[in-house]
Amino acid sequence: MKFICKKLIFSLLPAFAGFLIVTASGMNPDLTENVYSRHIFPLLTGFLGSFTSLFPFSLAELIQAGMIISVILMILYLFLNIKKRKDIFSGFTKNTVFYCLGAASSLYFLFCLLCAPNYYRYSFTTYSGLTIKSSSATELAGLCSELIGQANLLRSQVDTDENGVMRLSTEKTADTMQAARKAYESLSERYTILSASRSTPKPFAVSQILSYLNLSGYYFPYTGEANINVDMPDQEIPFAACHELAHTSGFMREDEANFISYLACHESKSADIRYSGVLLALIYSTNALYDTDQELYFKTVSSYSQGLITDLRYSSDFWKRHQGKPAEVSNAVNNAYLKMNKQSDGVQSYGRMVDLLLADYRSRMGIT
Repeated sequence: MKFICKKLIFSLLPAFAGFLIVTASGMNPDLTENVYSRHIFPLLTGFLGSFTSLFPFSLAELIQAGMIISVILMILYLFLNIKKRKDIFSGFTKNTVFYCLGAASSLYFLFCLLCAPNYYRYSFTTYSGLTIKSSSATELAGLCSELIGQANLLRSQVDTDENGVMRLSTEKTADTMQAARKAYESLSERYTILSASRSTPKPFAVSQILSYLNLSGYYFPYTGEANINVDMPDQEIPFAACHELAHTSGFMREDEANFISYLACHESKSADIRYSGVLLALIYSTNALYDTDQELYFKTVSSYSQGLITDLRYSSDFWKRHQGKPAEVSNAVNNAYLKMNKQSDGVQSYGRMVDLLLADYRSRMGIT
């Protein structure tokens, strides 16, 4: 029994170390920002990004596929071993359990080391100079009208497919990923805290899986890679790429990553990328206006161009087709993950991007 307790403690030791890292980060945001987020994290991700950028494919995707296959084989082997020996307490079974605990514990420790403290760092508003406060429906409608004007103009400058839906002008997805990275690098010259990523976003080879999980992409801290769903509508891909690049700079909060992505897209020379940023900002903003004042909402969106309507309808239909149990489970897991990392609104924190857009709008319009 004493031997089993020692093995259990040894297996869980990395998780305890990770817990201490996260606890210390939450207790001292100043130390987290000035030591971890501004020095340790860039060093770690810089090394990972330099290494993983040598590969044109996503190492994260390969690692995750390998982990899934390993878990399935281990469960099958464990089941067959128990059935053969008819002893669920055999030495093999106990060792397998401890190995699994140790592996999970080590993965949690690495997560805590490679990105978790960033959830406790300073807000991006600390560096942007923007002030978030309550806004009137009129201000929100003003923001939406501005975004609609920009979206209508940019929509006239992009290519379309045979169905009249926006399509990326570059034939190779890699070119879009490179363009997104250049846009992000341009933004990092304005906000040095963003530190240009050393890696380019990578298309997820089996992106259909991400579509059914309702994911536009994800940051994999173990490889420092930004993985993008290239199965979704073209108009959403550049925004997703810049969003995940924001995570590589240590800004893990979803609302801030969305806003940083919008700013980055605006820096691009590509109409495709600027349109993607404005379109996603418009979707978040008009959704907020609909919830606030429906009469004002319908009056405001009446100025949509036909091309803009076509793209929005196509995007809505695409995600509706991919609803189901996998999407529900994915949403629940993502919600739990965000709350665990102190984003108390869970997935609703994605909508808080509008507060940042409004702060930027007031700043540019001189509204106090």
